[in-house]
Amino acid sequence: MTGKKLDVTGQIGEILVASRFGLRLAQDPRVKGYDALDSRGRRVEIKARRSESRSRPSDRALTSRFSPHEFDYVLLAILSHDYKILEVIKADYQSLKPMILRKRRRGKPTGLPIGQVRKKGRVVHESPQE
Repeated sequence: MTGKKLDVTGQIGEILVASRFGLRLAQDPRVKGYDALDSRGRRVEIKARRSESRSRPSDRALTSRFSPHEFDYVLLAILSHDYKILEVIKADYQSLKPMILRKRRRGKPTGLPIGQVRKKGRVVHESPQE
């Protein structure tokens, strides 16, 4: 519409993933370290990465930054250019923690490459269409 990036992928991803997996989004946006709770009360960090074109984002593409606070697991949603869920990867915090801390120690609180999250986790949802 405007040609500008709207920077809404994270918020849309949180809503889509919470709806798909029956999660309860945190009511207070200032909650530290997680975006939602699952039915067992586990803290879920939700990350979303959207394709800018018709192809999937590269495994080298970075997620958004991880909070310095612990969570129980992350759900990383790979979204199509039109915000449809293509894939969701689940990874436990403990398996990602060394990589998150390494980035932080280097003074770069950046995200992690999708491929690293994929290696440490497993696909929990995959869309049959692309």
